[in-house]
Amino acid sequence: REVAEAIGGAAASDFEFDDDGDAFVGAVGPSLTRAQVDGFRVVDLKKELAARGLKTSGLKAVLKARLLEALGLPAS
Repeated sequence: REVAEAIGGAAASDFEFDDDGDAFVGAVGPSLTRAQVDGFRVVDLKKELAARGLKTSGLKAVLKARLLEALGLPAS
């Protein structure tokens, strides 16, 4: 994780790590904006959550809050 944080312009949340946090698995993809997340349908939210290895069950508001938290964006 320290290496990911040391890469200029990249945050640790832009990468996937194994459960210990010590092995790089791959890039999550481009970071999303709050406006993009606000426009997502449930299927879009679930796709983005699954890509990050996060739980994909729940109501749309819960999925949205979970994704925003994973992105480091404020929930409201």
